[in-house]
Formats: sequence, C-alpha cells, structure tokens
Amino acid sequence: MIARILQELGAKPNLAWANRTIKLTQKFQDTLRSGRRLVLIIDEAHLLEHQTLEDIRLLTNLDMDRSTGVSVLLLGQHWLRGVLKKIGNEALYQRLRLRLSLEGLTEEQTGGYIRHHMTLAGCTADVFTEEAITEIFAAAEGILREINNIAYECLFMTSQTNQQYVDKQLVTAVLNQRELN
Repeated sequence: MIARILQELGAKPNLAWANRTIKLTQKFQDTLRSGRRLVLIIDEAHLLEHQTLEDIRLLTNLDMDRSTGVSVLLLGQHWLRGVLKKIGNEALYQRLRLRLSLEGLTEEQTGGYIRHHMTLAGCTADVFTEEAITEIFAAAEGILREINNIAYECLFMTSQTNQQYVDKQLVTAVLNQRELN
C-alpha cells in the first residue's frame, strides 16, 4: 500500500520497506508544506491484511494530523469494526477519531428506493407489488447492493416470463434460484 501511495505522489516505489516509509514521510511533508491537503481513502478496508492495517497505523504515527493536513478514511462492510478491534489492530482502532456506520434501509425505505430507481429508468408504473418489496427487504436485510441485485434479477425474470409485475411469487422464485446457483 505504501508503494502505491508513493507512486500516486510521484515517487519511485521500488525502495526497501524502511526506505519507503521514510520517503513517504518526506512526500507527505513536502505536500503539506506546499499548502495542499492529502486524503487517503481506502475502500473495502474490511478485506485488508494485518500488515496493511499496520502500515496504515504507521502512517497515523507521522503526527502530521495536528494540522489536519492528512486524513485517512477507511471504508468497508460492517465487520470492519470487528477487524479493527482484533488483537494487534487496537492501536489503529484507537486512533480513529470518527466512526460512522450506515445501517441498512428500512422496509419503507427499500420500497421508496426501488420506486425511485424505477423512475430514474423512465418507468412510472408500480412494477413491484408491496408483497414483493417486503420479500426483497427481508432477503436483502436492507443492504443496498443486495436490494439492487435482487430487484435486477426480478426484473430480468419478469422480462423472461412476460409478466408485467414483480410479485411475491416471482421474488421467491428468484431467491430460490439464487440459492441453487
């Protein structure tokens, strides 16, 4: 990860690990002195290995965050918090100043979300019945990506079977088919 950051900052990343850290510190300091701010955004952080999390902890040791010139954002699934609380990662977890969690949508929000996306696609009809939305919500547990996947598969099956609406039975069929695949 440090090699990738160095590359993004215009440095040659093919240095020994200890030299990379020194070079990265220098690059950070040069960037901050030039009046620019750095934001390091790490997506899918729940998948990071311990050594990468340790590299991130070392970055937070640079003590440059007093001027808030460097910000590190860790984005990941809800189990990221558990990963960070594991033995060996406590120091990084303690350095996190702000912890936010997005909860899944409610059943009502799920219906609004699906209807909104149908409208964005140019469909003004209520294609999904209330019972279908209830089933999608229960299966997806309010998780947006799962709502999207299930709704897409339902629309695809609807087109394959020449149905005009997505009802509870169709959602059940889609969910059963997902289990088989």
